[in-house]
Amino acid sequence: MQDHTRKFDGLADLYDASRPTYPPDVLTAVAQAVAAGDAPARCLDVGAGTGISTRALIDALPDWTVQAVEPNLDMAARAGAAGLEVIIAPAEALPIEPDSRGLVTVAQAFHWFDRPRFLREARRVLSQHGVLAVINNNRRTEEFEALLAVEDFIEAENPDYSRHYRDLDIAAEIEASGSFGEIQRFGFPWALPATSESLARYFLSRSSSTPIVARLGKAMVMRRIVAVIDRHVATPTFDVPMMCDLVLARCR
Repeated sequence: MQDHTRKFDGLADLYDASRPTYPPDVLTAVAQAVAAGDAPARCLDVGAGTGISTRALIDALPDWTVQAVEPNLDMAARAGAAGLEVIIAPAEALPIEPDSRGLVTVAQAFHWFDRPRFLREARRVLSQHGVLAVINNNRRTEEFEALLAVEDFIEAENPDYSRHYRDLDIAAEIEASGSFGEIQRFGFPWALPATSESLARYFLSRSSSTPIVARLGKAMVMRRIVAVIDRHVATPTFDVPMMCDLVLARCR
C-alpha cells in the first residue's frame, strides 16, 4: 500500500488554522460510550494531525489521559507545540502495549490507513471492553452549489483526485475485521460559518490541492477558489452544510 506519511508536509499551520473542530454531540456520544464500559481511562487519537481532535477529546474526557499518534513530522510538531503528548508512529504499527487503552479514536484519517492492519492494531492495544471511534467531518457537497463548484475545480486541476475518496462503509469494514461488536453509526448535521476566503483556505489545507499549488502557486489557487465560491454565494458570510459521521465499536 502507498505510504501517505508525507502527504501533509508543509501544511500543518494552514491545516490547524483552517480546519474545524467537532460538534459537541459527537464528543458526548464518545464519552457516553466509554462511560458505559469498564476500561482503562487512556485514549489514543490515531492519525491526529495537528491535534484538533486530540484537543477536543481532552476537553470531553477530563479524567482521561489522551495521547496523539501521528506519523507526519510537520503535523506532529504542530501538535506538540500546542502542548499535546505526541507519539510519532504509523497507525498500522502502534508502539503501545497490548490491552492498555480504553479508547482508540480516528478523526479525518481512516481513509489514509491500511485499514485491515490498523484494525488489528487497534484491537491489540484496546482492553477487553475498549471502544473504537471513527469520526469524519464531511461536507454535504450536494446541498451547496459552491462546494460542488470547488470540487469540480479541484478534480479538473488534479486528475488523481476524486471527491468520492471517503465513500467507505466504515462500519462494514470494522465488522469484517471480526474483532469488534456492538457497532453503531451516528450522523450529526451541523453548519460551518464561513467566508469565501476561509472556505478557500480550508480547501488549500487539503493534500489534494498540493499539486495544484505546486503548479500554479498558492496565491493563484487561492484567487481561483475564491472566485469559484463567489459565483455561488450572495452574502459575505454563509453556512457550509456539514455532517459529522461517527462509528462506535466495542471490542468483542
